[in-house]
Amino acid sequence: MIDINVVLIADRIEKKENMDSYDLEKISDEYFKQIHGALERVCKNVIHYNSLVDFIDNIEKHKHDLVFSIYGGEKSRNRLALVPAICEAYDIKFIGPDAYDRIICQDKDISKELAKKLKLKTPKSITVLPNEKITNHIFNNLNFPVVVKPLYEGSSIGINEHSFCKDITSTLKRLNELQHQHKQAILVEEFISGKEIVTCFVGNQNTLNCMEIVEVCNEDDDNYFNNHLYTGSIKHNNEIKTFHKIITNNVDTKIVAQLKYAFHHFNKMDYMRIDGKLFNNEFYFIEFTPDASLSSHCSFKDIYESQGKNYDQLIEDIIKAALDDYGLL
Repeated sequence: MIDINVVLIADRIEKKENMDSYDLEKISDEYFKQIHGALERVCKNVIHYNSLVDFIDNIEKHKHDLVFSIYGGEKSRNRLALVPAICEAYDIKFIGPDAYDRIICQDKDISKELAKKLKLKTPKSITVLPNEKITNHIFNNLNFPVVVKPLYEGSSIGINEHSFCKDITSTLKRLNELQHQHKQAILVEEFISGKEIVTCFVGNQNTLNCMEIVEVCNEDDDNYFNNHLYTGSIKHNNEIKTFHKIITNNVDTKIVAQLKYAFHHFNKMDYMRIDGKLFNNEFYFIEFTPDASLSSHCSFKDIYESQGKNYDQLIEDIIKAALDDYGLL
């Protein structure tokens, strides 16, 4: 058991239903119980707050504690950066990246530019600003099909089967829908065929407890993601049956090194995913995910089980990575 109090910030909801709503960022009861239960087993004490207001009202009690946020928030494009910003302002230690890196990861445009600097291949894309006049020629440099998605969202918010667009007509239709729903810039990105890949990291600059490349597979169709998106309905509603296959040893060592270099670029991260596609032995970056799911169905858990470890050890390693960042181990 780790001798520390952990403050868990998690905005619980009973069920996620609307795939376009901000509820996808919030925490289901099932997920909350998994995280909270593991924390109770590996830490001295766990204190939960459902809202940032409650946390701030009690913040003076937690000057020497460690904050673990799976807070989703809603509407504000800054929502995932709020907890680390509050913690930094009050000099409280926390798990995960700071507010700056959270915002970089959430902004798909900026994160794509960072990925390019880190030598990761990225699909060609354009960003359509709110209220920008759209004409057909803006798509001239893109090859169809494309993926149309909100610029600042995570958890596949705004990404459904209609986001996979095969021509200009369907692209314009989806663009208009998302601009109306989300009131923000929209990314139009070339669709990359191939394997759906998530690379999972647990650790820091000193120790990497986990670095595995995992393929998300459809149980019924090995080639499903060659022509389909990994949508919110698949992730949250189990629309199709998927499983995780660890493929690190089958991936070019140069790609493995590039992904590891990208993780270490962030300095303090503690755990994260780098999501992308693998096509013709080339990795194409899609997004950095510092708020990756840690549910009992996630790729991290499957990796740990493949190594003879359990879910509690995953949560313990994440906490230890953060403590090590602060020089407390």
